[in-house]
Amino acid sequence: MILGSENIKLESKKNFPIFSLNDREYYLYVYSLVFLVLASFSFFWIWSNGKSLITLGDGMHQHYPFLVYWGKYLRQVFFNFIGGNFSIPLYDFNIGYGSDIITSLHYNVIGDPLALLSFFVPMRFSEIFYDFLTVFRMYLAGIAFSFFYYSIASRKTPSKADEIEWGIPALVGSVCYVFSTYALTSIFAPFFINQMIYLPLLLAGAENILDGKKPYFFIIMVFVALVSNFYFFYPTSFLTVFFVLIRLHFRKILFKNWKIPLRITFYYFTGILMACFIFIPNLIALLQSQRFGVSHPFDLFYTFDMYKQALLAFISVSYPFAMPGVPLHFEVAGFPLICLFAIVAMFCKRNKFSELKVSFIILTLLALLPFGGYLLNAFSYVSNRWTYGYSFLIALITAIVISELKFTYSKIVKLVIVVFTVTNAAFTAYTLYELKDYKREFMDKDKSYLTETENHFKAINTLNDKNFFRTEDIQYYTFIEIRNLSLLMGVKTVGFFYSLVNPYVSLFNSEFELYNHQEHELKNLDTRTILGTLANVKYFVLPSKGSSFLPYGYEEEISQCTNFKGEVYSVFKNKYALPFGYTYSSFLPRHVYQSLSPVQKQQALLQGAVIEEKLDEEFKELSDLTLREQTLFLPILEGNNVGGQLNRLIIPSDNFTVSFNFNGIANSETYIRLCNMSYLSESKYSGLSNVVMATLGTSMRASEVLSKRASWYSGKKYFMLNLGFNNDKKDSLAVVFQKSGIFDCQSIEITSLPFDQDYQDKIESLKQNHLENVEEFTNGIKGKISLSENKILLLSIPYSKGWKAYVNGKKTKLLRTNTMFMSLPLKAGNYDITLKYITPGLFTGLIFSLVGVGLFWLIIKKKL
Repeated sequence: MILGSENIKLESKKNFPIFSLNDREYYLYVYSLVFLVLASFSFFWIWSNGKSLITLGDGMHQHYPFLVYWGKYLRQVFFNFIGGNFSIPLYDFNIGYGSDIITSLHYNVIGDPLALLSFFVPMRFSEIFYDFLTVFRMYLAGIAFSFFYYSIASRKTPSKADEIEWGIPALVGSVCYVFSTYALTSIFAPFFINQMIYLPLLLAGAENILDGKKPYFFIIMVFVALVSNFYFFYPTSFLTVFFVLIRLHFRKILFKNWKIPLRITFYYFTGILMACFIFIPNLIALLQSQRFGVSHPFDLFYTFDMYKQALLAFISVSYPFAMPGVPLHFEVAGFPLICLFAIVAMFCKRNKFSELKVSFIILTLLALLPFGGYLLNAFSYVSNRWTYGYSFLIALITAIVISELKFTYSKIVKLVIVVFTVTNAAFTAYTLYELKDYKREFMDKDKSYLTETENHFKAINTLNDKNFFRTEDIQYYTFIEIRNLSLLMGVKTVGFFYSLVNPYVSLFNSEFELYNHQEHELKNLDTRTILGTLANVKYFVLPSKGSSFLPYGYEEEISQCTNFKGEVYSVFKNKYALPFGYTYSSFLPRHVYQSLSPVQKQQALLQGAVIEEKLDEEFKELSDLTLREQTLFLPILEGNNVGGQLNRLIIPSDNFTVSFNFNGIANSETYIRLCNMSYLSESKYSGLSNVVMATLGTSMRASEVLSKRASWYSGKKYFMLNLGFNNDKKDSLAVVFQKSGIFDCQSIEITSLPFDQDYQDKIESLKQNHLENVEEFTNGIKGKISLSENKILLLSIPYSKGWKAYVNGKKTKLLRTNTMFMSLPLKAGNYDITLKYITPGLFTGLIFSLVGVGLFWLIIKKKL
């Protein structure tokens, strides 16, 4: 794709095989051996310390459990097909509140060709498989680079391909590419490495088209890249277009022969059309997501200190391009020293390497300017995840300069170059994993399987409760608070951590100011009694010594279990639990509901269904809303006991504590609410969040207040924490600021919400008529209900246009209700209710994919 001159003019000498890798099969053996040695040495520092390659963060929360789930899913579909059941599951009630399988898991596994191998791997071997797949991805990235380099090295003289000295440069470039710090740190999210495979192959396919060869390979690679991951397809496409335009420009055909770029564009969109069956559903989910469209500020430049480190970071494990809220390993350079020599040599040759020089200057500017990370992250926030493309360019420069400057004529020079590059790459891995102790980020070996199977949800499965219910949990003293455990345990919960989340679930969380580290993550419902009950939470699981977290009404301990670490968990049953499909006698208009505070909204949802549109006159509007909370407002004023000026909190030291007195109510939940609060970080690229903790007796809750510069900042400025239910009256609480800093804050509210017979009566009213004989089936749920009066049937499933309702066999419109759930207004009578689900955009995507396949067929038949 990019060459220093029109041809690589190197004629090989008759060397011993170890010095001449021009035979492709022999090259593959040598590359595989070099890779095996380097990978073994690199990951030795992790494996020898009793670790796997599964990271404690996203690896354990998402990548590992999703890979295991995907294997189980594929096996289930396969055996269903063998048994004559041809329905394909598209929805899973165990994904958070319940969610679409394709859009929830595509970012991590669905569409990734390598993840299909999970079909053959039982869960007990999944950790070994995960490690293998991580290393195998890196291996394939080197193969892809080698393939690309061979294709350009042999382009002008294809009949003499084996006579051109391409092997040593390809081997050196592959090592520089695969063992760059980007790759070594991207093992925390192994599917990121897939892009290092796709980019060289896309460019090789584009080069075929430029040379007048068949476009099939390019089209297929566009299809694979998009099906594999829609997020990375954007920067990969950008980089592909960038390199192609550079090539067209220096070939002097960009404007002279407009048919070539037009033809490439046509083939590119053919590949996209073929992938629409998975792209369109995910595009719809992305555009609806709360993550989309949030504005994040960025500066024209990074800090001066970061630029001072840039040169050093180029050849070492350093972090000069760390950005707000983005893990540092996305930004590092870290190449073998030979790459720096190659770049210097490239610029020393005045009339050579023009394409490489221009490409290097442009991509380096994009890496050194925040705008580059903003542009290549789809104008969302600044992130340099795209730098696998920069790694590719640096490796390509190294390979081409080595070959063009005839460094490979001498056997000794060849040996020195290879040994030096391999040794340097090994040292980089040693520095990263051992000296910088990156290995601490990984799970203990053999613990991933146990964590996912021998956890506190075991006790729920032993209950053998066949009804539709959800579980809420607290894991406040385990070694790591694992998300998405319910996915593999088959337990319905209210917590989730997925890249794309139903927008109405996110909106519900925002309305109630629930603590969530990111908009696509929720640990639990903050142990709020009303919200849990309305969401069909029937069981609460928490450490046996954690009774201060128990909501009102959970008085009966019904089970215990011990996880693999020997920690004892107890299961408590909600004696006021609502059955699935409970009913409201009246509704509350949205505008009335919207004017209430979060605590008032909770009470309102016990009394009337909040409907987004107008109902028929046969259904009653709630006329008398009962609100029973007691709130103390504490404005932030100059001269208060925190210090500062109007609406500003100046926290002078870490772990600074502020105490508040209030007149509480017995038998109540106590809330503290921080209103219109913003954290003003002290630096552009550090101190992006501050944790605020509130304590009431033995109960403690915490929330993270983010700076606007944090990548996961979503505009949240109101934070409400439930300090638990207490039988006795409380009159004081404390707020602890984890770090010193400055906050803007309008006011602080302390609210007491009583629970007594009034709450019990409202629950009894909701469960008076409910769906019976509830049965779940593939992509649906059904039941029966009898009503003596007009009521609104609340279905606690997140609202989605993918759901269709059939009442006595007749298709009936579902209404979005209580912000995130669904409902059916029903008049008096007997009803069979059936809900069926199909992924939104799936049929449309399939149609576009068929069009794409048709175009591909016509291209093969040379009709286009």
